[in-house]
Amino acid sequence: MFDKLRRAFQKLFGGDEQDIGIVKSTIAKIVNIRLSQAEAERISQRLFYDLLESDVPYELAEYIKGQIQRELLSRTFSEKYQDEIRLLLREILKNYIHTASIDIDRGVILLVGPNGYGKTTTAVKIAYLLKSRGKRVKVIGADVFRAAAREQLVELCSRYNIDVYTDNSDRPISTIIRGMKDREMYDFIIIDTAGRQDLNVNLLRELQNIDNKIRPDLILFVLESSVGNTSLHQLREYRKYMRIHGIVYTKTDLDTAGGSVLAAGYYGFPIYFLTNGQNVQDIESADVEKILDRIL
Repeated sequence: MFDKLRRAFQKLFGGDEQDIGIVKSTIAKIVNIRLSQAEAERISQRLFYDLLESDVPYELAEYIKGQIQRELLSRTFSEKYQDEIRLLLREILKNYIHTASIDIDRGVILLVGPNGYGKTTTAVKIAYLLKSRGKRVKVIGADVFRAAAREQLVELCSRYNIDVYTDNSDRPISTIIRGMKDREMYDFIIIDTAGRQDLNVNLLRELQNIDNKIRPDLILFVLESSVGNTSLHQLREYRKYMRIHGIVYTKTDLDTAGGSVLAAGYYGFPIYFLTNGQNVQDIESADVEKILDRIL
């Protein structure tokens, strides 16, 4: 997921000195001295364009550019300026990567988001992860629109011995209510819902109805990493209709820009999980330091 963003920073710190924006004559004497205004502007401008190429929204790239330029002008550097600037970037980027974890012992988790992003497989992966931690878990298939969605869910849950409920209703809320009749038998109920590629108002109102009636403890937006900031726009639209507590990024093993992970934090959405493959074990809790390591 972070390949392009990582390459941008490698380009910033690699190559010849002119590429970085510090002329060679200056490098020779960087020992606890300050950068000039021109040098700081050159570095921050280069970073700005690299961030844009890595799918970071313009307003956020502009803001980070201003931050790094101010910090470059306010600090002194030694001959190890590359390491020092890298640490400075890490400090700044850390402000825009927010993560969270499931911090409840029992609850209902609702998965929402456009179709094709991996909600169904994500539901099974989260269920498998919680079950491996000793939790009693059940998955409810409330995607009544996508062909074979329920069949896919039943097959995956059966493969990994996870309890599952589906029925033939065409009303998601009815399926969910029936599936939750034995709620007290489980620590976690995970609900898979329908999605659309476009922003379908009727679907959003259906999800709003589910949120209002069921009041899930956690609502996670499942977001394919390769889609980038387009899906973040969709996420903000979803939030107009319902609560969104955080994000699950799927298919992070793909060679994608990765800038949307910064945008998610900028817009106030923490990341709960990252998934990176087809196996049920291919899921990990999001960690700020690990994400920064992959970027820088």
